[in-house]
Amino acid sequence: MTIVHQHKGFSLVEVVVGSAIILTVLAGLITAFNRYAATLFRTTERVQATYLAEEGVEVARILRDASWPSFAALTLDTPYRLALVGGVWEATTSETLIAGAFDRTMTLASVYRRTSDSDIVASTSLASKAIDPDARHVLVRLSWSPLPASEVVSEAFEGGTTDEDQGSFPSNNGGGGDIAQGFTVPAGSNIVVPRVELYLRRVTAAPSDLYLEIRSGSTVGPVVATSATLNGASLPATLSWTVFTFPTRPTLTAGVLYHLRLRSDPTSTSAFSGSVGTVYWGYLQTGPSPYAGGIARRYVGHLDDPTYQGQALSQYDFSFRVYKEVPGGFAESIEHTTHLMNLFETP
Repeated sequence: MTIVHQHKGFSLVEVVVGSAIILTVLAGLITAFNRYAATLFRTTERVQATYLAEEGVEVARILRDASWPSFAALTLDTPYRLALVGGVWEATTSETLIAGAFDRTMTLASVYRRTSDSDIVASTSLASKAIDPDARHVLVRLSWSPLPASEVVSEAFEGGTTDEDQGSFPSNNGGGGDIAQGFTVPAGSNIVVPRVELYLRRVTAAPSDLYLEIRSGSTVGPVVATSATLNGASLPATLSWTVFTFPTRPTLTAGVLYHLRLRSDPTSTSAFSGSVGTVYWGYLQTGPSPYAGGIARRYVGHLDDPTYQGQALSQYDFSFRVYKEVPGGFAESIEHTTHLMNLFETP
């Protein structure tokens, strides 16, 4: 009698092929999700801008109702910002952003009426017309940009291309601490920072998620800004410039030293927090430090010590690019217009 043994299971080739298919599908899903998230974000901003524009028109009516002489005295064809000060709306020429992202202006212009029937006509109309002193054309414009026009700060350091481990980060559940780089804002004027780029790569397949803090004074000083969180698995496998954006864009003071502190979620400063994997930050080693505006540090906050600024690497610098916002660099805008009359004009 012949006994036939049947072996059930998967061969190594089948496992490799199956894994490759799964990874390809996952990569496609991640790409699709990122595009969906970007589209959703842009849509959300447009809805917010629409409501803010409508509010701007209502504020113009409030200013008109409060005092027509003051409202009519505003300089024509001049963009004003609308500010709520002590519960009272004011028109000001000071440039301020709403929620750090939206620029709202109100501009008044003359209203022309046709002499024959008093209908409102355009200023370019060839008909006989005259300016109505008791009316104003109101234009409310909302400008914003998902990523404002910006440029690299002149003293950013890009020369750190060495691909090795200098920080044991995210310390793989060991509480080893964070890595950081000091940088000084160039003298001249303050800057608004929409994003920072670091030269990073993932060493393990799925390290902990990352975010970036800008701190003043030291690596453990006050947090000036915190970036959006990046998926650790989405980091490049080779050193590449990785973007960290700031939902609330900080203003940094000229000539002041700040620190870019790279952090993980779960935190790399606590043992057994669940932090995993390894991330490299490209660096350059010379003697002395190649970047005069600050030095690299590692093991910041080691073992839950909130006062430990980390080990100073006086001959090292990590690569970084700090971007400053360029004035007027808004990519999108919407406009609402209306005509407002003096409610108490003499007939």
